[in-house]
Amino acid sequence: PLFQNLIILFIIANTVTLAMDKDPPYDSMTVKILDSLNLVFTFIFVFEAVVKIIGLGFKEYCRDRFNIFDLIIVLISILE
Repeated sequence: PLFQNLIILFIIANTVTLAMDKDPPYDSMTVKILDSLNLVFTFIFVFEAVVKIIGLGFKEYCRDRFNIFDLIIVLISILE
């Protein structure tokens, strides 16, 4: 539960960070901080996916559709 609760906290923090990214316009320093936070969250979510794949095995990981959705979001974040 601790790992899962931390991930939920990071998801909420990431959502707030992404919401702040566009409006109102911020100075360059704030934009750099928000970009850095976005990168940190991406690494955290990649770590989460890797840990779950290692822990469950790839076949078992893919049995849960939410995990597949989560992995697709992580891959899109990496490509961004």
